[in-house]
Amino acid sequence: MKKILVFLCIFYSTILPQSSSVAQEVSREKREQAYAKLLEGQRYFWQMTRQRTRLSFANYAKLAKQSFQKAIELDPSLAEAYTAIAEIALYSQPMNLDEAVSMASLATKVNPDNFGAHRILAGVYSIKSGLGTGKYNQEFAQKAIAEWQEVTRLDPRNAEAWAFLSEFYEKEGKREEKINALRKWLSSVSPIEARFYRMVFGNWADLSPENAALRLGKELIKSKRAEEAIEILSPIVADQPENSELVETLREAVFLANKEFATKAIYALEQAAMINPSNYELVEILVETQLFSDKSGEAISFLRTIINKVTQKERDKKNLMPYYVKLGEAYLEAEKIKEAIEAFEEALKAGGIYDSPASSENDLYFAERIFSMMISAYKAVNRYAEAKVVIERARLVLGSSSSFADRQSILILVETGKKQEAYDAVRAIRSKFPKDESLVFLEAQILARNARVAEGANLIKSLMKNKGKPFSVEDFRYLIMLAEFYGQADQGAEAISIASELQSLAQTNEQKVIAKLVLSNAYYHAESFDIAEKLLNEVLKQLPDNPLALNNLGYFLVEQNRQLEKALEMIQKAVRSDPTNPSYLDSLAWAYFKLGNYEEAEKYIRKATRRGTDSAEVYEHLGDISQKLGKMESAKNAWQKALNLTISQKAAVRLREKIRKAVK
Repeated sequence: MKKILVFLCIFYSTILPQSSSVAQEVSREKREQAYAKLLEGQRYFWQMTRQRTRLSFANYAKLAKQSFQKAIELDPSLAEAYTAIAEIALYSQPMNLDEAVSMASLATKVNPDNFGAHRILAGVYSIKSGLGTGKYNQEFAQKAIAEWQEVTRLDPRNAEAWAFLSEFYEKEGKREEKINALRKWLSSVSPIEARFYRMVFGNWADLSPENAALRLGKELIKSKRAEEAIEILSPIVADQPENSELVETLREAVFLANKEFATKAIYALEQAAMINPSNYELVEILVETQLFSDKSGEAISFLRTIINKVTQKERDKKNLMPYYVKLGEAYLEAEKIKEAIEAFEEALKAGGIYDSPASSENDLYFAERIFSMMISAYKAVNRYAEAKVVIERARLVLGSSSSFADRQSILILVETGKKQEAYDAVRAIRSKFPKDESLVFLEAQILARNARVAEGANLIKSLMKNKGKPFSVEDFRYLIMLAEFYGQADQGAEAISIASELQSLAQTNEQKVIAKLVLSNAYYHAESFDIAEKLLNEVLKQLPDNPLALNNLGYFLVEQNRQLEKALEMIQKAVRSDPTNPSYLDSLAWAYFKLGNYEEAEKYIRKATRRGTDSAEVYEHLGDISQKLGKMESAKNAWQKALNLTISQKAAVRLREKIRKAVK
């Protein structure tokens, strides 16, 4: 058999370059005989693919190949016969990729428009390119690209070809070509057979238009073309609201686009949510989109409509809890505290934990979350008496095994400047909950506020495996806490030392990134801004969309009054990834403040305080912004709260001076 194949290759190389004359020299009778053999081979091939035993498979493969070879002998210009032999080579166990390439190449020389041969060449070269692995072969990749381009020339709506081309263009760094390929894939017909794509990317690889839309949307977002992504994703999300990844990508696009452009996405999400109101994830994303677009009124109205729909549909009222929580958050965004509290109360009633103990882990989680938001809402407007009432209700619902109510009471003592009472309370509560690490850290902060930084640091170290050096991998999270503690307490050198220890302990990529972020913060607190900035740029080079790195670098730049527009853009990107993060909202407010946009600054700083924060920095910023807007009473209150919360002696001196000048 091999001798016949070698003979055919030699015959083809010497004769077939003049293929037109060969076709003329082959008699009509031989062409008919060749075609008959081709059909015979195809019948054997069809039977081959349906065999269950290896022996039967091999027998039919042999018969099919003999028929195809006979067809070539009779008519060397019959390209389909070469392609068929190449196809058999792919079905062999193991696959004979070299023979497949050889025969498919012969087919394309006989007929440059032979679709099957080009597809086989493209598929085999894709396998050899290592596209789906970590070993990328540039030579085979270029051959694969050329052959897939031939496939699309012959079949412009071939989804497999466009999908492969999009992957190769990604590897080659050709973003525009990738986007164009994804668009073509999206408009293509779902293929009946996509063997090569699954061979390279796995059996679950998906060539559906929906997957093309998802990938195109993500690529457009990367290219900062969020508006185009919204155009692509909105109609598909409306049709497939259950596709959470599509919905999440649309949400990301909305947060990156101009707010005016979000209307189309909001409409699509509304349509989908109305059809499937029980899909809370979809409802949540829609409401977040509305709130991001400053449409809190629409969000509130929509949620009330959806709650009515779900009430009629759901027998278990507990399923209403997250809807009422989100309604409360929407009212908070609209600065309607009374209505927000009422919505949170409805959430507690729906869960059966309004005024009776929670009975499950899930109930405890929801109760703590709801009470925390209620307490934060009251504290943000200095209504501490009402916050204390909520704390006592939380004590009843959460039970004696929870330290939540005690921690909240202590935080109120701290915020209102009762440092000694706060210290006495935390000491008493710690004896009640000796294993509660959050109380240890709270006591450490209270000690630092009373100028007892070393005692606070020793408390944190007491949590570690060896109570300090030598540090172990198990100490990783405690070292993060300790580095941040030292940094906030104006002890930059100690913060750098601890953060450096953290770097040496980091094992996973995630830990290494965290360690670098903590170290950059330590250098920032030590006023080594160049090193802090360098470390953050290193993280962003590796992870361009890391929200914490974007926020921190943006904030560092703002603090130094450098590249304010660039800093604003970075912080906005962080906020879009996590719109409720008080730290990111604070950074955004501060960027607007430095740019002279005090109204926007106030809007976002108030969002930060409503989200619940014990950050002295946030309240100092609130005071500075209020001062610029002529709201001196608000400024003094905010500065006083910041003074009560800070553990930095430098910040304390600065805040006292601001308060002193404001009193005059």
